[in-house]
Amino acid sequence: MSHKLSELTHFFPDMFTCFTNPDEVVSDEEFEQMKQELGQQREKIKQLLREANDEKSN
Repeated sequence: MSHKLSELTHFFPDMFTCFTNPDEVVSDEEFEQMKQELGQQREKIKQLLREANDEKSN
């Protein structure tokens, strides 16, 4: 099965995700890899925000 890149936005509604060609079709494997990478980036951003808030509190 294949997926459009634009489908990734449904997994991360709280993130701004922009694609040059959102209608580009990718394989299941590519789609899952991108989904994992976006999830990891999302967690890193959340961690950085928590750290910045902790520094402001101190």
